[in-house]
Amino acid sequence: MVRVLIADDHELVRHGLRELLETRDNFVVCAEAQDGPQAVQLALQHKPDVAVIDISLPVFSGIEAIRQIRQSCPQTEVLVLTMHDSEELIGEALEAGARAYLRKSEADGQIINAVAALARHRPLFPTD
Repeated sequence: MVRVLIADDHELVRHGLRELLETRDNFVVCAEAQDGPQAVQLALQHKPDVAVIDISLPVFSGIEAIRQIRQSCPQTEVLVLTMHDSEELIGEALEAGARAYLRKSEADGQIINAVAALARHRPLFPTD
């Protein structure tokens, strides 16, 4: 079973991701966070296989959450799911420890494959 943490400040996004991921028999959402500190706390508590994190989180950014999660839970792979397409922000997320990123506008058809790849510790980056 692939355990997934979702961190996004929009409840509708979290709910939609949960619904989509849990259509697969081997995925379970173990926790949902609405801000950076909560994402780190829940990662420490639940030790997910994959964390799906938005860059734009309240309190502290998704980038800081990625950094802290990767330091304290190195077995947890991180997928950035964002509306941003700034190469600078994506670079910061990768430098912090993310191993994949998807834009929210393109994620619908790719998120299942991205989470599955990360669960096997294989990075995944979309090709434009």
